[in-house]
Amino acid sequence: MYKVGIKTRSDKNWVMNGLEFDTEEEAREYGMALEREWTYLTEWTIIMQGTNKLIPVPITRINTGKSWVTEP
Repeated sequence: MYKVGIKTRSDKNWVMNGLEFDTEEEAREYGMALEREWTYLTEWTIIMQGTNKLIPVPITRINTGKSWVTEP
């Protein structure tokens, strides 16, 4: 099982909801949707349940505090 953790500008730790995904790909799709929709999201990751292993996910947009910048 996989979970998605997010951080906003004020978060020091990963924040998660109760959603769990069967595959890494399903978790990645959910994380990418959050990235597109959440204004204050600055970072997100996939967490493999049971191991608490973080799977690095490059964010494609950076919140500069005033606007989003899309990375190539």
